[in-house]
Amino acid sequence: MAQLDHRSDKELQDALNSGELGPRKSAFAKEILRRRAEAKGRGQFFLVTGILAAITISIAAIKRLWRN
Repeated sequence: MAQLDHRSDKELQDALNSGELGPRKSAFAKEILRRRAEAKGRGQFFLVTGILAAITISIAAIKRLWRN
């Protein structure tokens, strides 16, 4: 069996659903999936924050140019 942290999310989910993992490995797989989902969420948060910052800076620059 491949190490759990080298498996894809789908492989881990399939292993959990089929019951092929013991209780300890099942808990470990759930934690891996939780951390990966959290990391994806953090990445999306920073992407949205970056886009909003770029829009705000653009609006400020346009206002400054408009005044001059």
